[in-house]
Amino acid sequence: MEMSLWQRIWRAPTFSPLGFLVRSLLLVGFFVICDSLGWREYTTILSGTSPTGAPLDTTMSLIGCTYFVAYALVVVVAPVLLIAAVLLRLMLGATGTAEADLPADPLEED
Repeated sequence: MEMSLWQRIWRAPTFSPLGFLVRSLLLVGFFVICDSLGWREYTTILSGTSPTGAPLDTTMSLIGCTYFVAYALVVVVAPVLLIAAVLLRLMLGATGTAEADLPADPLEED
């Protein structure tokens, strides 16, 4: 039974080119959602000021921290995952799996 494209994408092994690509795109998607919600305005907590003026407004501080973490992940982690996906794909060749490049079991008797 052949898996559909979406099943292949969501069931991609973690340390595979497709797995790295999917995780990178998930990080970018999460950041786009945070940015489209307007959460950038709440990052004033990084300079020590409250986004709403109330010093104990924890919800808005949490939103600002979430946006900052999402931004940092997109700037630092997502490019590394993309580079790793490309390099791993180049190293594995056209097969895309490490198992296909392994030699036959030398301990197996004929």
